[in-house]
Amino acid sequence: MQPYARQGVSGRLKAWDPVARKVVWESEAFSNGRPTSGVLATAGNLVFMGNGGGKVLTAYDAKTGAKLWSFDAQTAVYAAPITYTLDGTQYLAASVGGAAQGGYFAPTHARMLVFALGGKAVLPTPEPYTPPQLNPPPSTASAQVIAHGSEVYSQYCSVCHGANGVQARSSFPNLTVTPLLWTQAGFDQVVLLGGRADKGMGSFAKDLKPEDTAAVRDYLIARASALKAGGPGTAGPPGSRQETGHAGN
Repeated sequence: MQPYARQGVSGRLKAWDPVARKVVWESEAFSNGRPTSGVLATAGNLVFMGNGGGKVLTAYDAKTGAKLWSFDAQTAVYAAPITYTLDGTQYLAASVGGAAQGGYFAPTHARMLVFALGGKAVLPTPEPYTPPQLNPPPSTASAQVIAHGSEVYSQYCSVCHGANGVQARSSFPNLTVTPLLWTQAGFDQVVLLGGRADKGMGSFAKDLKPEDTAAVRDYLIARASALKAGGPGTAGPPGSRQETGHAGN
């Protein structure tokens, strides 16, 4: 209702009486910047829902809304869980995992979780993860070469790898932190020779010449150097707190 006064996404679960046209009960709000998951209601008067970025799958009493059970999924819970019976045992299954927080290479901990009464399985402890840091080689290219690299990057690269050399999403690698900035041969192995075609990064040999990819690399080095000069931390969207070196965890 107030699109210019956004404070992030705040989701909650509400039980609605369509006859009386009123809310019977509602859960606490989840102000984690992400929506809640889909919902499963069972004949045993249980309602299951995940709180998105909160990484928790919860069971509520369908009549009162009392929280009866919760589970730390270690990752985002977006999809609605399902229930099924096999050989007389009822199971609850939830497909969990979303876009990684912390960049393209961050673990998503995506998996299928299946629960049953008496289940004793325990999730493994998540391994520590340190995002790649800005560590570009010295920027020595001329302003003309960097400008050409910017033009080529904007035309061929930015749609996936982000505007201005910065990837704000986690769907594709952030090229300002790639180790390939240190080697033109390695850079061209991917961009011109299709070295990562199996991961979706096809060859641009039909569109770009070696001097174009060299200019793109020089442009990315210049962008990474500028971001690093703004402060510590990994690259964030242009103008963000992260870019200027005030990033939190």
